[in-house]
Amino acid sequence: MECLSLNRSLDDHDLRQRFFVCMLVEDLFQTNLPNVRVIPYGSCLNGFGWWSSDLDMMLCLNDEPYSGLNMKSQYEVVSGSQFKFVTETFINDRHLAQRTLAMVASLLELMPRVQNIAKILNARVPIVRFEHEAVKMECDISIHSM
Repeated sequence: MECLSLNRSLDDHDLRQRFFVCMLVEDLFQTNLPNVRVIPYGSCLNGFGWWSSDLDMMLCLNDEPYSGLNMKSQYEVVSGSQFKFVTETFINDRHLAQRTLAMVASLLELMPRVQNIAKILNARVPIVRFEHEAVKMECDISIHSM
């Protein structure tokens, strides 16, 4: 059993690949969300990961762009002017996470060497699943609870 574990567990190269993919995804998102962080979590960090396991990533939105929004859909008049703004309704954090992950999936379509993008938004924990062709790795990205 120990021999099997040693042969299949992640080595330094595998860990570096996983962090590299996180960095590539983070760079893609930082053009629109400058404070975003993409960090790995799960089996690749806790020692249970094998070389064939997927990469679980968490999208952390520091100072997320929605934090100051009024969560009710309404027309607002600013300073007595005639300009009116419509704010989008987010029923709860889950709805916000689903909308954010839909945007994440759209951005991933622009990333080279990314294929088979699947939005799994109605799961208990909404994710976007994709494959990174360069490192031949399946990846899941979720949103850090907001």
